[in-house]
Amino acid sequence: MIRSASSVRHRLGIGIVGLQLTVVLIAWLVTGLLAPAFAQSSQVERRDAVVERSWLSDADGTLSPQDVLTQNWTKFDGPLGRGFTNSITWVRLKLDPAVAGPASIASDHRLVLRIVPSRLDEVTAYRVDRLDDPPVKVGDKFKPQGPQQGFLNHGIVFDDAVGPFEVLLRLETEGNHSIHVEALRWDDAYSRVTRDSILITGYLIFTLMIITWAVVTLLGQRSMVLVLFLAHQFSVLFVVLTLLGAWRLFAPDGLVHLGDQLASFAVPLSVLTTVLFHARLLSDLGARPTHAKILGVSATLPLLGICLIAAGFPQIGLMLSHLTIASLMPFTVFVALRLRVDSGRWWWRPAIAAAYLVMVILMAPAWLRVLGVLPVGAWTFGSTLVYGVVSAILMASLIMVRAREVQRLGALNEAAFAEAKREADLQRARAVEQGDLITMLTHELKTPLSVVSLALGKSGQQPTIQARALTAIENMRSVIDRCAQAARVDDDSTNRTMSLTIEPVQLRAVVTEAVAGLLQGDRVDNQLHDPESVCLADRASVLTIVSNLLDNALKYSPGDSVVRITAQITNLNGRPGATLRITNDIGDQGAPDPVHVFEKYYRGPRARNLSGTGLGLYLSRRLAQRMGGALSLVPAQPSLVGFELWLPSGVESPALSDDIPQPLHSNSRSTQS
Repeated sequence: MIRSASSVRHRLGIGIVGLQLTVVLIAWLVTGLLAPAFAQSSQVERRDAVVERSWLSDADGTLSPQDVLTQNWTKFDGPLGRGFTNSITWVRLKLDPAVAGPASIASDHRLVLRIVPSRLDEVTAYRVDRLDDPPVKVGDKFKPQGPQQGFLNHGIVFDDAVGPFEVLLRLETEGNHSIHVEALRWDDAYSRVTRDSILITGYLIFTLMIITWAVVTLLGQRSMVLVLFLAHQFSVLFVVLTLLGAWRLFAPDGLVHLGDQLASFAVPLSVLTTVLFHARLLSDLGARPTHAKILGVSATLPLLGICLIAAGFPQIGLMLSHLTIASLMPFTVFVALRLRVDSGRWWWRPAIAAAYLVMVILMAPAWLRVLGVLPVGAWTFGSTLVYGVVSAILMASLIMVRAREVQRLGALNEAAFAEAKREADLQRARAVEQGDLITMLTHELKTPLSVVSLALGKSGQQPTIQARALTAIENMRSVIDRCAQAARVDDDSTNRTMSLTIEPVQLRAVVTEAVAGLLQGDRVDNQLHDPESVCLADRASVLTIVSNLLDNALKYSPGDSVVRITAQITNLNGRPGATLRITNDIGDQGAPDPVHVFEKYYRGPRARNLSGTGLGLYLSRRLAQRMGGALSLVPAQPSLVGFELWLPSGVESPALSDDIPQPLHSNSRSTQS
């Protein structure tokens, strides 16, 4: 039954993955198939003087203009896209200047052939009725001259276009054999040049702003994603400068040919940075390890493309790069749909997947056109700018999302680290405390056990020995009792459940009972005669505190001295209560350290020779705090040591809290533990 349920879940998971992948592929293909319709809808009134177009393939590249005129031509409409090919492409155009409409100046008979895309190595133009004239050559290898200067795209100007004529274009390029030609009047062509210049300038400004933002962000936040984003933006800028004609327009004459060579490397370099950036970004956003590995490995394909171009196989290298990006970008949508995110961030997957889907939609037609899968649309030649702007905005947004996620995870990690450190410190403190307990027990029980052993071994001897044995047993019982009491007070669970019986307690009666239980009770000067010294507290706890304080005073004072007990009605922080003070003379062990006197297991350096646990004062203070009271060391006096116990006497119930009330005196060090 369990195996069956697991199998069903496994198959359901496979089905969901398959459905997501299918949706991505359908969206990608539908976008590509609708591209021609968008292209047709974008054909506004152009006043194009080209009335007929046809093309011819010259496989050997040996045909002359006279030869091609005798061949069979294939007619086409709009742009021509042949994909990657090693042959020469000839284009035959029939132009009628009258179709272009009248010029703004009647005597201006100039007609301009506007040729896109800009990434064409060499286009040679022949006028059929003037084949003996020198041909006009344009392309990436040539800097625009004469009236062609300022044209981002390739332009050929005919000065005397007064009637119909034909033009032959010989296209030779290592890249994609795609070409679109329009014949426009000079003023129309010039307005196109102005528009293109504004667009490219705006795009360059936008790209520089994005790069500036990334650099500033990188200075404040070291991130490999930002480094790869910068590399990607610089590579895209390089593509724009080379493929859209900006390099040819602004480069010196001697470097124009270099731009043509560099343009061959622009595409695989851009693909490489794109792959690396998205692989790292999606990995940081929660991509599954297998998907992240596929993205990372795919970066080797554009690297191979660069090597092929450098080895003299530019078309294979370019085609490999185009195939890589055309297949990888749809896969990024699938990866985004499969991101591993927190349940509270369920919207991440659809939001990130939508961003990648938009980038795929903008990119797909252009890459499919380059690969020859889709018919060429004139609008696709400008898709690089649109994709560059939108993708930069989307990628910057994803980087900010990723930065916020990193910040959130960092805060969670810091909190987890702080909690782990606190737990480690607590464990370390407990280990130290246990070590102190073992040391104390070893020291305090060793001597009493020796006395008991000696007394039991010599039974029947003097009563003094037996008395010492009984005293040793009583000391061991006291050590054990105080350890048990301290453990109960320190236990959080016991603290929450340990009940206190809060009732009126007469301090004189408690002190009398405590003195009666002492072996040296005759040394205590009980000055409590006022029966009005009453507090609201737990009587058993008050008795424990008073007994500990008296035992401590008798133990550490000279044997012939007197321990004095006084009480008075006082207020603490506006709360009514009663204060019990116990003072004694300073003995040979010296005055207690006010900083450590209330610490657990603490005993003065000169008190090691006396029996004790170092728990009496610690336990007494904790019990006082639980009853809403306070226990403090009286500020140092020349020859006296004193402790003050304040307990509330108001009608309100004391809060069961570990918070330390303010000390009775201004000496803050005396209450630190």
